[in-house]
Amino acid sequence: MIRIYNIFSGKICNVISASSSNDVNAFNSMKFRPTVWSKPGTILSAVSIDGSIYQWQIPSGKLVFQLKS
Repeated sequence: MIRIYNIFSGKICNVISASSSNDVNAFNSMKFRPTVWSKPGTILSAVSIDGSIYQWQIPSGKLVFQLKS
């Protein structure tokens, strides 16, 4: 489970369930790509312990890309 917090209020603004990514339960690395004028939405990329790569659209929490190792 990945929790995303609002840095100003300190409250959870979204929770991404690992069950949406085939029950992966640990991630080695994460990268947040915020909204820029040329690309809609914000993307959270994560690499799981088995080397698979996942990307979710924030704030919807929808899995938009998956590359399994």
